[in-house]
Amino acid sequence: MRLRKGDRVVHPALPEWGVGEIAEHVCGPMAHVVFPAAGRRTVERLGLVRATPPPARPFAPAAPALPWVEAFLERYPGGFADREYALGERQRLLDGARRAAVFLAPAALAGALAAGRHAAICAAASDIAGQSGLVPDDGAAVLRDLDDRDARRVGRALRELLHGAAPYPERFDAFATCLDEVGAGSWELATVLPMLAFPDTHLVIEPRPVTSVAAALAFDLLWRPEPNWDTYGRALSFGHFLQDTLAPLGPIDFLDLAALLHRA
Repeated sequence: MRLRKGDRVVHPALPEWGVGEIAEHVCGPMAHVVFPAAGRRTVERLGLVRATPPPARPFAPAAPALPWVEAFLERYPGGFADREYALGERQRLLDGARRAAVFLAPAALAGALAAGRHAAICAAASDIAGQSGLVPDDGAAVLRDLDDRDARRVGRALRELLHGAAPYPERFDAFATCLDEVGAGSWELATVLPMLAFPDTHLVIEPRPVTSVAAALAFDLLWRPEPNWDTYGRALSFGHFLQDTLAPLGPIDFLDLAALLHRA
């Protein structure tokens, strides 16, 4: 099968990657492909299958008639499978998820804490959060300016939040309290790292768009301005509700919902 730059393909052995697009002219046995759920990958050309071309705006007829959904589709006519979206906003969030998988993994955090590299943990968390584009620059930067005592507290609380054994509501409230006590408390910072580490189960909370969209859909978030589990637990339920509501757009995980809500 001859493939050219721009061709849409699938990898039969990895269907969860979605419909990818050839990113460069194919010369030789390997092809560079951008997949919506896996980012840019180099794969064997013979292992790819050409995808059926979609209509120009495949999701719009079935998508909910909501202003923020219409605005998203105006920008990305192909919904969450849109090439520009996959290469831009989703790729940025996938990059953050990959950094989280490296620097915030259980062994990485345990090793850094054991070695007393608390500032390095906070610096990595600051970079990952800031580069997501979902946290105000000054909010993420606070983590870099902590003294060693506060950096140690945040590092330990972050490890417990992401990988602890206690019930998650307790871990979330403890992390939110820790951030508040060191002067870094915010909904964005309390939730962006869990989402990037576990994008299938956690959602970043940007207060303005999340509350406005929830109000438009008559969904009670039990909202309180300070990060807390009661509200966050409801927000996660809201995330699943949005996944069902926006199913025609093809959301893969909460990264897609975060990107859409960021524009709301």
